[in-house]
Amino acid sequence: MTESRNNIHQKVHEFGLFLLVASLPLSKFTLSVSQLLLVANWLLWGNPLPRFKVFFENRLALVLVSLFLLHVTGLAYTSDFNYALKDLRIKLPLLALPIILSSTPKLSLKKTGYLFAVFAGATAIGVGSSLLAYFGLIAKEVSDIRNISIYISHIRFALIICLVIFFSVFAAFKFRNSIRWLLFIYAGFLIFFLIMFESITGLVALTFGALCLGVYFLLNAPNKRYRWVAIIPTLAIFLLASPIIKEYRANFSAPDIYSLTLKESSKSGEQYYNNLNRNEVENGNYVWVHVAFKELEKSWNKRSDIDFYGQDNKNQPLHATLIRYLASKGLTKDAEGLAKLTDEEIKFVESGVTNYRFPEQRGIQERIYKILWEIDHFLKGGNPGGNSVMQRLEFWKTGYFIAKENPLIGVGTGDIKNAFKNKYKELESRLEKKYWLRTHNQYFTILITFGFIGLIWFLGVLFYPLFYFPKTAFFIPYLAFLAVVGVSFISEDTLETQIGVTIYAFFNSFLLLGYQKD
Repeated sequence: MTESRNNIHQKVHEFGLFLLVASLPLSKFTLSVSQLLLVANWLLWGNPLPRFKVFFENRLALVLVSLFLLHVTGLAYTSDFNYALKDLRIKLPLLALPIILSSTPKLSLKKTGYLFAVFAGATAIGVGSSLLAYFGLIAKEVSDIRNISIYISHIRFALIICLVIFFSVFAAFKFRNSIRWLLFIYAGFLIFFLIMFESITGLVALTFGALCLGVYFLLNAPNKRYRWVAIIPTLAIFLLASPIIKEYRANFSAPDIYSLTLKESSKSGEQYYNNLNRNEVENGNYVWVHVAFKELEKSWNKRSDIDFYGQDNKNQPLHATLIRYLASKGLTKDAEGLAKLTDEEIKFVESGVTNYRFPEQRGIQERIYKILWEIDHFLKGGNPGGNSVMQRLEFWKTGYFIAKENPLIGVGTGDIKNAFKNKYKELESRLEKKYWLRTHNQYFTILITFGFIGLIWFLGVLFYPLFYFPKTAFFIPYLAFLAVVGVSFISEDTLETQIGVTIYAFFNSFLLLGYQKD
């Protein structure tokens, strides 16, 4: 091959990598284009046999590709090949990227820096677009602040932001000029955005990543002055745990419901509904006591066009939203209590607001309260459907019974969807059918699909590189990357989506195989 043709392929390869990282936070379409370009360029880059030889001689690359081969192995005992082939198509980055990055010329450290700068810049565009949507400058309906992510899922976007934060801080320590402070400021802004974004997954991943790096610096930092970094995760955990503990103590530690002195009827004479078996609380006040349904319905229908037994703007039963709102203020749920609500508060209830604090106390504290309420509601016998945190327990419980029936090799690559559907029916799940989803836990998904053998295989692929990582400074961002995706695997099926699997496959492959080590 002539030198000029080789240079062309090299430039196309580099362009494909830059397009890939730019697309992760911005476009699924160009993300697919970038990977097709990388594969096509690799195949046309002269005789592929020498590059295959280089790949097969690279132990790390073989380990990474074996995760895709695990899914291929699962075809041997699956029954739904349509679903299995769709799953394999989504997971092609697990095969293609390790092969390409292990067998092509490595990026120089300078170009590697540019690559991460493009990734950070594209993420900044994604964050900026989300803020424009939040302030109403982009036409996008935002019923929940977590939906302000314009281009991709808010969960995957939060993971990308976490990676950019760690990469930016890592890069900042490599500079000795004003760029260092710009990177620190950018990382701080992204942390603020995660808090504003109410991303619990992102904040937990960020905290766990900081904890891993803190332990690493404590044990391995060559310069003792850098060991102060170990203080950061302790501070981060305290900052995350403190509002949770405060919120729980203030609003969910109500006195025993049987110790209450309850009135028998309202001032208008209607006998109260006092259900001592339903002990849900709002701001420490029991919800299902002192409820006069008839007069509450009559009074409500005089003040609102939405029927008392209709749906609020979030498709929740309006009467339940109203009763929870009144309870949050410590009011009786009758005509007298309703009369104390302003017209603005009536609009809040119509829009689905269940607690008077939410319009004034938005942000992460509201999100913490809602999660604690979900847990409290579930533990007291409530239906977990529609509650993003607690319905996962139903997913995991259902997954547990599937895994228990198929402990060694699982149900196969294509049968997990049908296995869940059948098990939900068999267990007579409290969830509505629209919530009959998979585990939302990557470790559990692997266990159910490939059994205990497959889970050991998966964990081996995940953690093997830690012990054989090339001796470079990039071990620090790699450790942060592994911590972030490892946490995401607990609450999400990260590898079951195009963006999620590409985040893992690309950064895992690039940080191990894609840049010059010297």
